[in-house]
Amino acid sequence: MSILIVNPFGIGDVLFTTPLIHTLKDAFPKSKLGFLCNKRSAPLLRNNPFINEIFIYERDDFKQLLSVSKLEWLKGFSSFIRQIKKARFDLAIDLSLSSNFGFFLWLAGIKKRIGYNYKNRGIYLTKSAKLSGYEDQHVVEYYNSLLELIWIEPKYQDLELNLRDEDRQF
Repeated sequence: MSILIVNPFGIGDVLFTTPLIHTLKDAFPKSKLGFLCNKRSAPLLRNNPFINEIFIYERDDFKQLLSVSKLEWLKGFSSFIRQIKKARFDLAIDLSLSSNFGFFLWLAGIKKRIGYNYKNRGIYLTKSAKLSGYEDQHVVEYYNSLLELIWIEPKYQDLELNLRDEDRQF
């Protein structure tokens, strides 16, 4: 099984996904896990022993390309989608709350796409959970609750930060 987790938000939100990542690796020990995030969050994942590949989506970079020309934007966007498609993911867990990322995942040929149907934005998801906001529980619990859509019981709640020895010494 090959799984892509999508969380384009900030550093804290990416840290909140670490229990979900750990549970997925326990449930599918031979799986390949990819993560789509922004460039500020990517360093948090580089030392995560469960993440095999990181895809960086930086909205401002795509806006910049669009300001140069529509053709340049199309080339950049097509290249981004091809990178994901080439990785051949079986499942995507979309934490973005945006229909845009669901559409990207569909374009990349990922057949199973789960996430939240927040404000009816889950149109491109194959399975979704209704969400009106993060109000009654911690974000980690919301993220973990998506595992129920693929019949996995969440095992972890604690955040995990994997540092290199140099980082610890610093």
